[in-house]
Amino acid sequence: MPPAVPRPCSDRAHWQDQGEGRDSPAAMFENRERPAWVNWLILAIFLLSSWQLAGFWFQQLHH
Repeated sequence: MPPAVPRPCSDRAHWQDQGEGRDSPAAMFENRERPAWVNWLILAIFLLSSWQLAGFWFQQLHH
């Protein structure tokens, strides 16, 4: 078995190694200085609004 080749140490996530640079659309959402609770708040707002939109859509569908 050939010896393992060490990977270069990087501060980039593994999904960023696929050729995506800092100019990718996803880069605008990456903010390492933002506290984790803000991410959870954004996720909660998104899920709540999705739930409300789905409820409105189902209500219109069954009328």
